[in-house]
Amino acid sequence: MIPRLQNDIARREPTRGEAFRLVRKDREMTERDKAGQWLLSQARLAAKSGEKGKWTLGRIGGFEILCETWRTRFDGEERWDATLGLVLDGRILGMDFDRETSPVGLVSRIENALLRFEAELADARRQVEEAERKLPGYRARVGLAFPEAALLQEKREAMAALEADLAADTQRREEVEKAALEDQTVIVEAA
Repeated sequence: MIPRLQNDIARREPTRGEAFRLVRKDREMTERDKAGQWLLSQARLAAKSGEKGKWTLGRIGGFEILCETWRTRFDGEERWDATLGLVLDGRILGMDFDRETSPVGLVSRIENALLRFEAELADARRQVEEAERKLPGYRARVGLAFPEAALLQEKREAMAALEADLAADTQRREEVEKAALEDQTVIVEAA
């Protein structure tokens, strides 16, 4: 993770103030509002098209902006959704949006994501340091008996007994329901 974040930091281009630009195939957009409006419209059009796919819409801050569409089904209803993402080193960072998202709000999310790399790198380094600090303690315990092994075995046996009781109870309930259904069938046939 650390090398990927370092690569992202090295690849990042400034976007503050006048440096902002959305680079498309055919032109550059330097106004945040218009760039965000175009990105949102492209994502919404892609969802309306009803086709599954991924498209590169352009670049912001040195990173590709990807649009992806997919079909979902909920409660028998089918619909198409779209998402936008920043293509980083070895991962895609999704940029959530909905009907309420403003064009400038979307661009702000993208720019804020680009500015978080250093914080993510610091967190990753802290995690590595913490793991390295704990490692000798873990290595010292390799091969030692688990001090709570007897209690663990007791709990496993109790769990197995509970599961057996539950299975027997379920089987008894199913037999009662089956017998009641057979009785109803006999009554209906007799009538």
